[in-house]
Amino acid sequence: TRSGATWTEQQKLTAPGDQTKSQFGGSVALSRDGTTAAVGGLDDGVWIYTSDGSTWTKQQKLGVPADAVASPPSGTVGFARPLAISADGTTVLAGGASDNALKGAAWVFAETGRSWAEEQKLVPTDAVGNARVGGALALSADGSLAMVGGSSDNSNQGAAWAFARSGSTWSQQEKLTSSSGARVLNRSGSTWSEQQRLTTPVDAVGTPNFGRAVALDAAGTMALVSGTGDGGAGAVWAFVLSSGAWTEQQ
Repeated sequence: TRSGATWTEQQKLTAPGDQTKSQFGGSVALSRDGTTAAVGGLDDGVWIYTSDGSTWTKQQKLGVPADAVASPPSGTVGFARPLAISADGTTVLAGGASDNALKGAAWVFAETGRSWAEEQKLVPTDAVGNARVGGALALSADGSLAMVGGSSDNSNQGAAWAFARSGSTWSQQEKLTSSSGARVLNRSGSTWSEQQRLTTPVDAVGTPNFGRAVALDAAGTMALVSGTGDGGAGAVWAFVLSSGAWTEQQ
């Protein structure tokens, strides 16, 4: 927890008794108010923890879904890596890029009356080949929109899919593709359009793998874009939106 500029360890969450060699903690997600946490254990489950402000308690384990399809020869799904959680902590999105012979998928779990259950398995209808859908995830603050990435779609060209929620039903909205750079997109209703493409910065060194990971603030006016290969050590660039245009800040 943070007090001013000082961080203090509040509690260590260790592998629970129902964990079975699952790399507990390989993925984590935290609600906006910091009272609900999702902790992933690869191909074992997702553990939901809640906090009363000082103590964290396990609420429920979300096991590998019954509709997951393990991929041979490893027999894995890649379930629970990565994770995303809505701002209010009532919706969890879990990826499984190895599901169904590396086609991949993502699962939505919802809380009702302090009990969690699978809401829907998300599988794009237009993925091409072994897309590894679910290798990257993002969930809107209200839990009504999910972005699911598949880096191997169409011979590694990659794609991302937007899914929208109506009640408890999720529907695929659009497939987003790009040839290079990091795309900033705006949504109008169910239509997505490119606002600007953030290309490899001029101060990048070598082969930076620009756009390997991205994050956006709640207001949608600041973006962080990683380049894991920059200079052999990696780097992160900050971009800000001003007067309708994105520019590198640092």
